[in-house]
Amino acid sequence: MYTRLATTVCRPTYGRSLHMWGLKYKLTYFDFAYGRGEAIRAAFRLTGTLFDDSRVPLEQWPALKESTPFATLPLLEVEGKTVSQSNAILVYIGKEVGLYPVDNWEAAKVDEVLSFVEELQLSFKPWRREQEPDLKEKYRQELEVAVPRAMDNLERLHKDSGCEVFWVGDKITVADLKMWSVVDGIQKGRVPGGPIEHCHRLMRIYEEVETALANV
Repeated sequence: MYTRLATTVCRPTYGRSLHMWGLKYKLTYFDFAYGRGEAIRAAFRLTGTLFDDSRVPLEQWPALKESTPFATLPLLEVEGKTVSQSNAILVYIGKEVGLYPVDNWEAAKVDEVLSFVEELQLSFKPWRREQEPDLKEKYRQELEVAVPRAMDNLERLHKDSGCEVFWVGDKITVADLKMWSVVDGIQKGRVPGGPIEHCHRLMRIYEEVETALANV
């Protein structure tokens, strides 16, 4: 069963809470329920893997930023070692908990989706960071056009793959979780994205992941 342990303050001295709680994994990401760290949290939660969910309030990020490898989050600590970059973490955790394919071709197809969705998530950055209202609105309007187009590309990719539900095989992988995280942000209005309900295959994956997470 998923247990959320550390939720408010991320300590620059990594490892202290892991030893304290006897946990193997510590994930450090911002204190909100969307973005590039949420699929990693979902992978832990879905598989019942206990982890230190260290959430950084935005006002604390400047003090922590330079102590991370690339001045970015998420960051994963495993028994005193750290790895950054969301896709690298997802692949590693996917292999650890059984959400990443063993077959090389299926693994490549999972990586394909991870890379595409990562690019899509990064496209939200200018809109999210912009403070000037007119420019922020301009970015929002651009995303309302670009995001449905990107989703159409994913929909075609899934159709051409011959898969019935998930991206590869007959069970959820980290590719499904990555796609779920961006669709979830759009569906719940956390990021702009325009209408995507016409992407029936992607919405089916989203609903399957939602159901799976609700049942853990």
